[in-house]
Amino acid sequence: MSLRLEGESIEIIDAHTHMGGRKPREGRTHFNSFSGDDMVKSMDEAGVDATVSFPMGEWSTENDYSYQNDLIADAMQKHPGRILGFCRINPNVGQKAACASIDRFVKERGMRGIKLHPEIDHFMLDERILGPIFDKARDYRVPVIFHSGNTANTDPLTIGHLAAQYPQVPVILGHMGLIDATKKAALAASKVTNLYLETSVVSWMSHHFVPAVMKVGYERVLYGSDHPYNPFQMEINKLVKYAVPYTGWTAKELKAILGGNLKRILGESR
Repeated sequence: MSLRLEGESIEIIDAHTHMGGRKPREGRTHFNSFSGDDMVKSMDEAGVDATVSFPMGEWSTENDYSYQNDLIADAMQKHPGRILGFCRINPNVGQKAACASIDRFVKERGMRGIKLHPEIDHFMLDERILGPIFDKARDYRVPVIFHSGNTANTDPLTIGHLAAQYPQVPVILGHMGLIDATKKAALAASKVTNLYLETSVVSWMSHHFVPAVMKVGYERVLYGSDHPYNPFQMEINKLVKYAVPYTGWTAKELKAILGGNLKRILGESR
C-alpha cells in the first residue's frame, strides 16, 4: 500500500485522525460514527499504511473520553499495526482522574500517546493544570499532540513554552497553528527541539506553509490528514505534489515526513 516515489517504496503513517462515537444509552441502539473498520477501509482505499487515531470531540460525556478511548483501544487490538491509538484526556475531570485515565489507556491498554484539545475541552495552557499529564507522558515515553491555532488557548508559542519544560516528551503541534499562527508554530519549533509540526488542515498557501516547514526542517514535520474530516489523498497530495516544487524535498525527505519521523517519535525502527 505504500507510495512509490523515485523508485522507492514510502510508508505512509498519518499522525492525525479521529475515531469514535456516542455512548449508547438505555433504549438506544449502539451508534458508532467512525469505527476501526471504517478507518481501515478508508486507509486501504487511499494507500495509507497506519494512522494515529484519537477520539472526536463532540461526543465526550461529562468531560470524559473513556468510552471512545476504549473503542480505539479495541480497534488497535483488532487491527494491529494499522491503528495507533492516542488517548484523549480532558484535565477538567481533575488531576487524579486524568492521571488514572492515562495509566489505564497507556499502561494497561497499550495506547501510544496523549491528545489534548484546549479549545473544545475548555482548559488553559497552564503548567499547573498540564504538568501531571506531561509527567505521565515522560514516564511512559509517549508523545503529546495538541490542537494548535490562533487563539490564546491554542497558541503555539505557549505550547512551545510548555514543551520546553519537558524536553524528553515529544510534543506535536496539530495543524501547525492552522493558517494565521503557522509563523508562531515555526518560531516555537525552531527554538524547542522536542516540538513537531503536523501538517493537517493547513491550507495550501506557499507563503504560509512552506516557510514554516523549511524553518523547522523536515526531520520535525509530520504528515497528518484530520481524517475523516479531510480526505487522506488531499493531504498527501499537499505534500507530495504541491510542496515539493517549493521545498526541493526528495524521496528521502518525504519518507521521513510521511511516516519515518513519527515512527522515530514512537520508538520504532525506521
